[in-house]
This record gives sequence, structure tokens and C-alpha cells, in this order.
Amino acid sequence: MLVAESFNALGSGNGFPECPTGYEDFFGDFVYPSRVNVNGYSVWTTLGGYNSNSVGAVTEEQIDLSRRRAMQLYWNLHQVNCSLSAVSQGATNQPYSESITNVSATDEPKGRACGFGGMIEYSESLNRCFLWASPSPLWLFKGDVENWDNFIGFSVGQQNASELQLEFINSYALSSGANSWVKVECAANGGTLTTLSGYPFVCTASGDTTDESNFSASSDGSGTTPPPDSEPFTRTSSIAITSLDFYTYA
Repeated sequence: MLVAESFNALGSGNGFPECPTGYEDFFGDFVYPSRVNVNGYSVWTTLGGYNSNSVGAVTEEQIDLSRRRAMQLYWNLHQVNCSLSAVSQGATNQPYSESITNVSATDEPKGRACGFGGMIEYSESLNRCFLWASPSPLWLFKGDVENWDNFIGFSVGQQNASELQLEFINSYALSSGANSWVKVECAANGGTLTTLSGYPFVCTASGDTTDESNFSASSDGSGTTPPPDSEPFTRTSSIAITSLDFYTYA
């Protein structure tokens, strides 16, 4: 693990450089981008492990654990370890092989005191592989987000309310023309409750073969180039997100 420079951050008194404040949007509605009502999702989890399968009320211990884990992800996430690939072979005029292995942050912890945009990487050439990760804090509520009695803990990511998505990691590997594409998302909501490096998340995956419990998916495709060559080709795409690495301090 990389060793980061020690520092003190005044922040907003909640462990992060921001508060979950709201604003009036274009339509005159008051919105809270960092607050999420989980009642709109079928599968969800906080970083403290309180999730859509939990029975009873959340505990203070679960809320505290979710805060500490969200702080660790926001301040100290260094790298998403992964393997993404998109390969085409067989046809002499259409070969390519693109990949991404391990996406690292460019901002050290000290540089995140005024905000952290996360990390993003595209593969070389045709950008057929992509991974984006945003550990921005999210305040999760079970009910009205203006009522703090409904607060159940933290997660991380970006909220896309129109598509009911809370994305922490969004990745894809695609091969157009041969129907070989896969997508894996790691978030607070989605399909399968699982963990990544011990942190509770929900994974959604798309492809011919998926393993949401292990953040992986793959697809195969085939086709023929146009005449006069008419060469057969195959295309494969795969994603595996394996672990998270963090900065440490001397």
C-alpha cells in the first residue's frame, strides 16, 4: 500500500468536506443530491451492513460503522483492482485487444479536502473498456430524507434518481458488431448483496455469463466481415473487479 502524507482536515464536522444540503432545482423542487430514500430500491445496503434483508431498526453501531467505512473510502481509496478486456480476432482487418488492469486515484488524501472527483480510465485506442469510481458520501434514509429519524447510515457513489441508480463503480467492456459486451456496477443498490474487500455493496452485472457475487461478467460474439473478404471473426469481452487498495500513513 502507498503511504500518504499525514494531514488534518477541518471538514464539515461530519467526517467529510461537505454536508448533505439541498437546493431548489429548475422546476422549483427542493432536492438533496447526497440524500437517498432507499424505499425506492428493491435491493440496497449501507456500508454498515444494514440492508434490504435486515429485520428491525438500524443500530447506532451499524450507523457508526457505515460512517467510518465511508470515510475510509472517500479519504483513503487508492486503487480499484480489476481486469477488463475486449478482444477481436480472426479477421485480418478487424483485430484489436484492449484492456484495463487496476485503476488508481490521482488525488492523494490531502488533496481531497475540497472535494474528490474519484477516478476514471479508458482503454487505449477505441476506448472499448472503461471504469469509473466515485467514493463521494451518500446519506441513506428509510423514508423522508428531510426527517433525520429516518437516517440509516452511509454509502458512497453518485445518485442518478431518474434511473434509480447509486453508482460507486461503473464499468463496461464492449465489442460492437458482434454483440459481445458486458457491464458491472458496484453500488448501494441493484441486484445482489455482496462484499468487495469486506465492504458491503450491491452488484449488478450484464452479459452472457454473470457472477454478481464476485463482480464479474463475460460475453462472446462472432460475425463475418463484409464481402469480398467475408472473413469470420470472434469477439470476447470480460470484467472482473477483484479488490480495493487504500493509502496508509506512516
